[in-house]
Amino acid sequence: MEKQVTTIGLVVRSAPRSGKRSREQLDIALSAASLGFELQLFFIGAGVMHLSAGKGHKGWKALPGLTTVTAWLDPDSMAARQDYGEQPILESLLAGPAEMAERISCCDRAMVI
Repeated sequence: MEKQVTTIGLVVRSAPRSGKRSREQLDIALSAASLGFELQLFFIGAGVMHLSAGKGHKGWKALPGLTTVTAWLDPDSMAARQDYGEQPILESLLAGPAEMAERISCCDRAMVI
């Protein structure tokens, strides 16, 4: 019998270095990854800054070594932040709100962090 992997969708929307919440977002993702869950990460609003070199926590780069990760960035959020780095620290795809909503609905579990 083949074991089915559970997909967790995490919507990251608060800025990096914004107190405890910033580190908790990464901790939740790392915990889910270490437990073998597949991750779908959705960075929106100020959350896109987590993947900007020099702005967010470098720990996001460790996730692909732990599990299957697909990261999505909102292009409108990136455009609104003039100090966003050119290359995300985690390989990411661009998706607008409608596409993100569709992909979130395909996850087995989802949470906004």
